[in-house]
Amino acid sequence: MKSGLTDEVCKCYCQYYKPSKEEDIACMGFIIAERLVERGIPVFLTADPGAQAEEGGSRLSGEDTSEKLRNLICPVCPFYENDCDFISLYRDNSVDVRQVTVRPCGGFIFLGLLLDRKAIDFSDIKQVI
Repeated sequence: MKSGLTDEVCKCYCQYYKPSKEEDIACMGFIIAERLVERGIPVFLTADPGAQAEEGGSRLSGEDTSEKLRNLICPVCPFYENDCDFISLYRDNSVDVRQVTVRPCGGFIFLGLLLDRKAIDFSDIKQVI
């Protein structure tokens, strides 16, 4: 299961994914997707052609969905405190040139797409955090 989910989430949506690295760490978005699958909620999407992370990434959810995701999953993510440039822009209220190029992790993008497509809702996410 994890391999398929890694391909679905990390390989398709995460600019930080390194397929050659064998690590047991994951962003909160991936952890949530994994927990949803364990509960029997189908969370697989067909990735849009051209949505690959290495090709510039897929589109982000609307600001309302993104804001709710930031408030819900980011504070409990293992990368929140020290390793997430994306959330540091919001947490610090900084206006920075990086804002244009810093993207969220693949799990964040993936969950946003699931929410946009109404495959899941925020109550599903809250149940597995």
